[in-house]
Amino acid sequence: GGGGGGGGGGGGEKTMVQAESSAPVAECPLGFGRGARSGGVRRGEQGTCGLCGALSCAPVRTVPCGCPYCGGCARQLRDCVLCGRDIEGTEHDARADAMTRALLDAHARSSASVTARMLLQFALQHESKNNVDAAVERYKEAARFYGMASSNRDSGSGEEASAEHSIARAAAMSKAALLSCMSHAYGQESHNAFRTAELELLRLLCVTSDLDSIRADESREEHGIAAPPAVLVQRIEPHDKSRRSALEALGVLYSQWGHTLWEKDPRACARLYAKSVRCRNVVFAARREAAAAAAVGASRAVESHD
Repeated sequence: GGGGGGGGGGGGEKTMVQAESSAPVAECPLGFGRGARSGGVRRGEQGTCGLCGALSCAPVRTVPCGCPYCGGCARQLRDCVLCGRDIEGTEHDARADAMTRALLDAHARSSASVTARMLLQFALQHESKNNVDAAVERYKEAARFYGMASSNRDSGSGEEASAEHSIARAAAMSKAALLSCMSHAYGQESHNAFRTAELELLRLLCVTSDLDSIRADESREEHGIAAPPAVLVQRIEPHDKSRRSALEALGVLYSQWGHTLWEKDPRACARLYAKSVRCRNVVFAARREAAAAAAVGASRAVESHD
């Protein structure tokens, strides 16, 4: 499985996450992880943005009122939403910047997966207020930490958790690429993000034993866009939830990838949408089989009681 091979390291060495797992955990002011406190944090407190409510990204203080915001959120405002005063400008908030880094570092030492989930939450909050640049940055950071969690298996659940982290990593990468394309032109960086996310999911699916053939497809390009490999999955066992989730994520990724290309390369867009439909059809078939098997099992249980 993708990213899952790094969890079996031998010898007496410990990963960073394992080494820190026994350390005392401080209370998280934002309510994440083992040190979470009850109750919420109001916007503008504990290093959060006054508009989106997430931990501030590129934090600033508004002039003259001094209220805290993400840089991208503050640029959207004329009046401060916290105090109502006119915003004349902004200045970098070095203290909030240091606090943000310290909080993320503290969570990373405790659990990479908790840090990734926290960053995903922030990304969604940034996105909800149209702070696209901050959302893209947080999605990328979440993908990085999900990659660490997949390798370290810090949740203690072995292969299944590693697969879930790999799927989440691919989803975060594709979401970052999609948002980047929506706000900027489609570029090589976005293409690489989609491609890497695709490879992550294909490894989980064991679609092909020869990943070199996938990379070889990158030599056949149309208008600078590499032709993506064919999905070879024909069927998934009905109770194989990990592979079903991976294939479902792959279908979403192809749909998002196609959305970014519908003007630049309609033919590539059509191929990607076709792949998306094929992935989803296999997933739906597996779900139907699982539901039918569950119904048969329930019926036999009733008959045995009778």
